[in-house]
This record gives sequence, C-alpha cells and structure tokens, in this order.
Amino acid sequence: MEGCSEADTRDKILEEFEVSILSKFFRAACRPGRWSLHYADDDRLKREYSNLCTLCRDNGTSDCSGGYRYGAEPDYKRSTHALALDCLTEHGGTVAYVEWRHASEYFLQEKPELISNYALLCPDNTLVPLTRDILNSKLAACAWVQQPWGAVVAST
Repeated sequence: MEGCSEADTRDKILEEFEVSILSKFFRAACRPGRWSLHYADDDRLKREYSNLCTLCRDNGTSDCSGGYRYGAEPDYKRSTHALALDCLTEHGGTVAYVEWRHASEYFLQEKPELISNYALLCPDNTLVPLTRDILNSKLAACAWVQQPWGAVVAST
C-alpha cells in the first residue's frame, strides 16, 4: 500500500493492512465498532490484534464488542468517527484514528473553537498542528493509510 512501505501484505485482507499498521504503532488502544463487514474476518482481526481493544473497557479487557467507555456505544445516529472525536475532545482521549473528511467536518463545523488545541499525529511521530487551512485541504497533511480506490465503475 502506498505510504506503508514496511507493511507486510502477504495473505492479508484489505482491512488487515490498516489494523496491522495501527497495532504496530500503538501498544494499547480502543478501536470500537466493526473492523470488517465480514463477521468472521472482524472476529479474527479483533483476536489477532487485541491490543487495539484493551482500552475499550474500564477493566482493560480485550473486548471491542460493546460496553464502551464514555457512553460511546455506536448507535448509528452518529458515525463511529464522530464518536471517536468526541472521546478525544470531551472525555480525555489522547488519539482518535478517523477518516480525514470526518476530522475536517468535525473541527470545522462542530468544534471550530478547539482547532488550535489539536494536531495530526504522523507515522514518523511528528505532529502537524491543525489549522483552518489544513482542515480545508482535501487530503490530510500526513496519512497513515491511503486507500487504493478513487472511483466506482459500473456497467453500461
């Protein structure tokens, strides 16, 4: 994958690229919600990369399946990206891994007064302070993963 030169891609499904990169960087995290649309793959990924679930419960168990801290139980009224950003801005979280467009919308539309309090964490451990100019950019100033698709093709 572009931007992930050291990523091991052998025998991995697309969702696993992202999860494996995050797992290598973060020793412990809370990444609630579905990681794959396929239940068997979702279960397997959560077992193999359980360190990404260790902070989801107050007792530190490896469970990303529910009972999230801070009332962040996904109810599909808000995206899990927005819930992750709420955890970051309202509940003392330290990092939120979200899609760039959600971060941009969240800070520009919902919490513009907080923009100067946050930065992008880049894979090389540098920080890029958030600004309105950066948030108005189509692409993030630094990215962990770049998705390989940019178009939807249909038969005619």
